[in-house]
Amino acid sequence: MFTLQFEALTSNLRMSTPFINLDQLRHCARGAMLVAFSLMLTQLCVESGVMAQRSMSIGASQEFASSAGFVRSDRVDDSHIVVLYKTPSTSTASDLYARVGEVDTSDQSITWGEAKLVESELNTRTNIKSINETQLVVAHQWSDGEGVTGVARVLTIDVDQDTITVGDTTVFHNASIDAAFTHNPISIAKLTDESFAMCFADDATDNGKVVIGNISGSTLILTNTKSMVTR
Repeated sequence: MFTLQFEALTSNLRMSTPFINLDQLRHCARGAMLVAFSLMLTQLCVESGVMAQRSMSIGASQEFASSAGFVRSDRVDDSHIVVLYKTPSTSTASDLYARVGEVDTSDQSITWGEAKLVESELNTRTNIKSINETQLVVAHQWSDGEGVTGVARVLTIDVDQDTITVGDTTVFHNASIDAAFTHNPISIAKLTDESFAMCFADDATDNGKVVIGNISGSTLILTNTKSMVTR
């Protein structure tokens, strides 16, 4: 409608004022109309809350352990998380614990379940990944002082009781895992609600490797490890 009215106006001006460059006038007017429309759209977005979604609020920090020298965490569902940690200040510095946190998003508070011991032998290169809304996979390098292996297990979460059941270990690598990438030597990617891919580096060859795992109850079933040759 605005364009039709503008065309009629400029047609009349062209007839009465031949010395005005009506093409330039038409171009400027159209630009002004686009700017005005953009401002109107921005205002509507703000009022409707579309742009307000870009903001966020952060609650106060809350303690989940009196001492934690190593921390990993992941989401379980919309209102639960699992934190994996060690307490290096104690005499049992190798003890690896997991704890469920129930999140109240209305006041940004967290209620913590009891800490559950996951591993007491020497463990390093640890990572955790949520696979479905009740189960997570924990993987790490394990040592009993004589040998070193890569192991994984299932953590099953009871979100009603905020408790954790620790599954048995499954070996996915019978040697040391390379720590060249110390921030994340073992990487776990979810595939489906029952399966995942786990990537790591073989310390002996420096080759990257991947193994596919499936969850069956509280145990893991792993396929043959495939090598990804390094550059």
